[in-house]
Amino acid sequence: MNLDGPSISITLGQVRKSLTYIPREHKHIFEAVKNVYASYKAKHGIDGPIPVLLTEDETIVKKNVRWVAKSDTLVGFCGTREEHQCQSHFLLTVGDRVVGCEIIIDSFKNNVMGHYSHVIILKPLHERLPHLVMVIHPTRNRFNANFVYQ
Repeated sequence: MNLDGPSISITLGQVRKSLTYIPREHKHIFEAVKNVYASYKAKHGIDGPIPVLLTEDETIVKKNVRWVAKSDTLVGFCGTREEHQCQSHFLLTVGDRVVGCEIIIDSFKNNVMGHYSHVIILKPLHERLPHLVMVIHPTRNRFNANFVYQ
């Protein structure tokens, strides 16, 4: 993670290798971010608690489903076609050979691809602390007020 700004030594390939997509909100992600901010505050001599804003946004993205080798899952669907409800944790495990091929084919028949990206961003109210994306997942921009208030 390059929190001090751009650097020639940072390449997209290095960043991709260090990232893992984990759907949904997870306590351990927030714990890891807490540790990142604690070390960053210590490095810059920032004392005391810093207020933060937790913001959400949705932006249109290209409809795309991809296979993630690390977890053997398909990412890009946001839920089943029948009585569709977008789900922040929707993943499909592929599996091996013929069964895996059938799962992929069935996935495109029975599920909906998200064409929006739902993002939750942590924004500390201090100029030396960076904003970080906490959660990102595909959606169809169909969340209602009840979901936002959860």
